[in-house]
Amino acid sequence: MSLTKRLKNVLISEKEFYKKDLNEILKSEVFKCVKQYLEIYSENIKTNLEINENGEYVFKCKICSKRLKLVGFLPNED
Repeated sequence: MSLTKRLKNVLISEKEFYKKDLNEILKSEVFKCVKQYLEIYSENIKTNLEINENGEYVFKCKICSKRLKLVGFLPNED
């Protein structure tokens, strides 16, 4: 195995080590942001943080909500 490939594997495995904690942090931050616009509960958010073969993070998020919150009105154009 080449040195480059071994280094890449080490970096990816290091990212894997922190993946669960980072997923929870991202889920919390998404919840804080989205709850301003949607009526949601934390159990209505499903997140998944993966690391692809290039070592890049892939964050997937699914949010279910039954209604939007009223956040204001668009200005009238007369």
